[in-house]
Amino acid sequence: ARSPHAEPAPLPEVVKQHYTRKRDYVNYYFNQLHRDRVWQALVSRGEYTPLKGAWTISGITAGGVTEPGSPIEFEIADRHAAIRLESGELRIPLDGDLGAKLDPPGSGGLLVSLALWRRFLLQGPDGFDDLTYWGTAPVPGYDGLADVLVGSHGGVECRFHFEPQQGQLVLLEMWPEEDTDPCELYFDDYRETEGCLLPASIGVRIGDRVYQLVDCRQYRFGTVKEDE
Repeated sequence: ARSPHAEPAPLPEVVKQHYTRKRDYVNYYFNQLHRDRVWQALVSRGEYTPLKGAWTISGITAGGVTEPGSPIEFEIADRHAAIRLESGELRIPLDGDLGAKLDPPGSGGLLVSLALWRRFLLQGPDGFDDLTYWGTAPVPGYDGLADVLVGSHGGVECRFHFEPQQGQLVLLEMWPEEDTDPCELYFDDYRETEGCLLPASIGVRIGDRVYQLVDCRQYRFGTVKEDE
């Protein structure tokens, strides 16, 4: 009988080619395959990496806490994010514990969620701590089950949901901490912009209520200088 203290037998070469060790996984190799499959399906219809610099998204509200038809603008950069309404501007730094920055009030972290969306499109899996393939889950309004990637950044957990037909990102959930409702961003009506596809409609939900619906009219890139 083999001694329980004996060195484990070396893996056959064919197994080595399809095996990756990682804590909590029997074989992380296949998780990486699924993660990369989902990411490559997203970027196969346009690269986002050239869109570096600050993003400015201008639009009109279509429902939620702000009166429909009101102008709204978001500014998202590496180190800050802001929202501009007729009532004024709210701006946050993107440093430290992002889970403590849930502005605008009542949104559950809309600005942080938008910043994480931009970060994901620009940096992909490398922009997050331990981004892995979570499996599949239903998404309201879409047939079939969505592929889900899960990772973290700045102390918050992010879940990215991709519809199975075109591979587009349709839902981002940002969880600031356990036992709380996530801030949910729903992306719809994708259109070609600067050689890639970006949503013309963004819905923001928290819990069982709609916080904001945004009809995105214009995207601008690199038009705002980063903070020094």
